Amino acid sequence: MKKILIIGREDRFTGNSLLPVLEKEGYAAKSVLYDKEGAGNLPDEPFTAIIVDTKIPLIDGIKIIMGARGLNPDVVVILATIHSDIEVMAEARKGLNFDYVINSFEPKTIIHCINASAKRRQIVRNLDMLNKTPKILIVDDETIITNLFQMSLHDEGLHAETANCGRDALEMF
Repeated sequence: MKKILIIGREDRFTGNSLLPVLEKEGYAAKSVLYDKEGAGNLPDEPFTAIIVDTKIPLIDGIKIIMGARGLNPDVVVILATIHSDIEVMAEARKGLNFDYVINSFEPKTIIHCINASAKRRQIVRNLDMLNKTPKILIVDDETIITNLFQMSLHDEGLHAETANCGRDALEMF
């Protein structure tokens, strides 16, 4: 189940309207209200996404995001504001590694951002795996030899390309 943590300064943005809609969409959502004492007791569990109100002081936002990333490096971070403050956004861009900045707490927008970011992260992970998978080229003029090696490697879960001569191998390389 996808878990979302919402950290806001005012309850009207988090608890009253956003949580029920997210839960109806199948998300387990929690809300933490930020006050003068800080973000209070943040849950010590991994979240799929955190939504941070940009009205939270920048240094506290960084701590919140770093803590969430410590539990789940792939956590989607969304900075949300209904006040489009260019200066706050510029400062946030310097200190925070976030996925989206949105100017509302509209549930459909938030769900779209979470899903789009999750897809992007999966694509990046897949590309990383492609780059980490060994690339094997078997070169021999005897097809039976190349097929034998190729089948043997396939049994080990590895993919191998074959070439019948050095010239073909160089072209493939």
